[in-house]
Amino acid sequence: MATSKGKNAAIKGAVKFGGFSEKRTGILVLNNDKNPEGKLANQTLKVGGLASLSQNAGIVSTITDAKKFVDLKKGEAQNPQYPNGKKLIGDEFIRAGTLEITGEGGEFSGEIRDNLNDCDKRGRVCVVMNSPNGKQVLSGRLSYTGATEVKSGTLVVSGSSPMSEIKISGGMLGFDSEILTVKNLSWSAGGIIFDFSKNRTLNVLEDINVSAIPEALDTFSFSNIAARKAYTILSFESKKNALAAFGGKKLEITDAATNKAYDAVFGASDTSLTVVFLPK
Repeated sequence: MATSKGKNAAIKGAVKFGGFSEKRTGILVLNNDKNPEGKLANQTLKVGGLASLSQNAGIVSTITDAKKFVDLKKGEAQNPQYPNGKKLIGDEFIRAGTLEITGEGGEFSGEIRDNLNDCDKRGRVCVVMNSPNGKQVLSGRLSYTGATEVKSGTLVVSGSSPMSEIKISGGMLGFDSEILTVKNLSWSAGGIIFDFSKNRTLNVLEDINVSAIPEALDTFSFSNIAARKAYTILSFESKKNALAAFGGKKLEITDAATNKAYDAVFGASDTSLTVVFLPK
C-alpha cells in the first residue's frame, strides 16, 4: 500500500497489520515513486490509525530506490551485475513521507523507519497526530529520523530508542517507557502525559523551545502519584529555554488514576523541571 501515483492520499479507516507468515509482515509505504526521474519532495498519507493484529507485525517506511543506468566514466570499476559500460545509480532527488493520523487511531506494535533497507538512508519519515478525538499508540520500534508532531488528540510513543524531534502544538504526548529521549523539543500548546507507574523523565539532548503556559489545563496529565516525592519530569542540557516560567508555580491537579487531588509545586533549574505533589 502506498501513496497514490506520487500524490498525497487518504485512508479514512485504520490500517490493520497482521503476520501473513512467520517471516512476513504487512508493509505500508509512504513514498512509492519509483520513476527514474521522480522529483516529488514529500508525500503525505493520511490514515484513520494504525493497528497491529499480532506482536511486531507491520512496517511503515519510505522507499527511495528510483534508479537509472548511466555510462561508466573512465577509470570506474565495472560491476559484473551491470550491463557492459553501464552502472546503476540513484536519482538526485531525496524524497520523504509524512504519516498523518486523522481518525480514532489504534495500537501499532510494528516498526516505523526511514527506508526498507538499512543501507539507503534517503527518504525521511515524519509522523503527525491530528485528530481531536483520536488516540494512537506506537509501541514498536521507532527508528525514523523525521519530526513527530502532536497537533490534536493523544499520541503515545515508545521510548525504546532516541527520537529526533518532537513538536507539541496541541493534544497530548505520552510515552510507554521510564525515559523518553529526544534530540529536540518544541512545545507551544497541548501537554505531556506522565504515568509515574512507568514514566519518569523526558530527556532533551539538544535544543528545547518551550512557550507552553504553565497554568493551562492541558499542560500536564499526571497519574499514579506518590505524595511528597520529587519527580524530575524534564531534563535538558540547553540553558536557553522558557521553563523558568514554571519555577515556583503551584497548580491544583487530580491524579488521573486515583482521582485524588494534589497541589503540584514546580521547580525549574538550568537543567531540569521538577514537581512535588502535596495532598490537598
